[in-house]
Amino acid sequence: MEIKNLIQCHWLLKRTLILVLILSGCASPPDPDTGQLATRAIEVRYIENDFEATYKAATHSFAALGYTIEHSEKKTGILTGKRETKTTGRTAWAVVGLGPLGLAAASGPTEEITVLVEKLDDENRTKLRIQMIVDGRPQIDPVTVDSIWIVIQREAMLIKGLSVPDDLEKNYKMLEEANLINVVKKKKVAKKKAAKKKAAKKKPARRR
Repeated sequence: MEIKNLIQCHWLLKRTLILVLILSGCASPPDPDTGQLATRAIEVRYIENDFEATYKAATHSFAALGYTIEHSEKKTGILTGKRETKTTGRTAWAVVGLGPLGLAAASGPTEEITVLVEKLDDENRTKLRIQMIVDGRPQIDPVTVDSIWIVIQREAMLIKGLSVPDDLEKNYKMLEEANLINVVKKKKVAKKKAAKKKAAKKKPARRR
C-alpha cells in the first residue's frame, strides 16, 4: 500500500472516531477506550522479520530520518532519538495528506521518538510501537510514524539480504523526494567508503 493511502486510511479512521464521539456526546460521556484504539492503530505495527534485524533496522531508520540517538538498550528493545523539526517538504506533505490539521501534526521545533521493539513467540515476526513527543507533549502523527515504519521495513530487508518490494521502494523514494530522508548524510557515508576503497587500491604491495 502506498504511503498516501496509508495516511488517508489513518486520517479517515481518526475522523470517523471523532464523528462518533461528537454524535454520542449528547447521550453519554465519550469512551476513553475509543481513543486508545485509534492511537494503537497508528503506533503499533508488526514486521515479518526477527528481533535482531528489526532492532538494527530501527537504529538505521533514526540515522536516515535525521534523529540523534539519545538512548539505545537492545536488551529491553527501547530506542529513543531526537531531531529538530524540518518543516520544508514535511509540512506540505502533512497538509496534503491530512488537510489543515496536518499543520498541527507537523509543528514543533523538537521531536522525540521512542521505538519499542518486542520479541514474539514467532521468531520471524516482531512487534513495533512507535511513539512521539513534541515539545514535551505526547503527539499522534501518522506521517512521522509511517515514515519510520517504511524505513525500518526497508532496512530490515536489506540487512537480511532480501529484495525490497517495488511498492516499498516506491514509498521510500517518496520520502526522499519529500526531503524526509537524510540524503546528505547518506552521501557523505558513501563518499567516505568510496575514498577508503580507492586508497586501498592505491596502496603499494609490500616487497618480499
